Amino acid sequence: MLTFLKSLAPVVLGKYGYAGILLLCLTLPIYQPIGPDVIILGQVGFGFNPYIAAGVATVGTLLGTAIALFLGRYLGYMVLRRAFRMHERILNKGEKLFAQYGIWAVSIAAFTPVPLREMSWLAGIFRMKLGTFLLALIVGLLPRYFGEAFFGKMLWQWLLSFLS
Repeated sequence: MLTFLKSLAPVVLGKYGYAGILLLCLTLPIYQPIGPDVIILGQVGFGFNPYIAAGVATVGTLLGTAIALFLGRYLGYMVLRRAFRMHERILNKGEKLFAQYGIWAVSIAAFTPVPLREMSWLAGIFRMKLGTFLLALIVGLLPRYFGEAFFGKMLWQWLLSFLS
């Protein structure tokens, strides 16, 4: 299954272009083994503008993680209590920690390769406001994605100059 999903990315990107990037980023919080980082770094090789690709990836990631936040808000607490048998005491501690450090946790997770799906679910479970959540994501995602776009463009230029 993982091999199939990895081989699907170039097909989706080649056929659907920027809409394919949006689709791949929308599925990140559900299950997507291919992070947008690889996609953004390689956009020049696919003939895309890396900065537009980074912008589309940012929008897709924001929309996908907002969906995951709502899933966490409406399903997450029940799943933690029933499926994982978490005690109320542990959930209360987690809620206090998330209330105090949640904005930082989301921003750092957005800037690093920490999976955003878990952070999005936690933000929903512990009732982080959507606006605060999206702002924290933007603070982390913009430097990450646009830095990768810049680095990817420079890397492709270097490779092309090296090969010619």
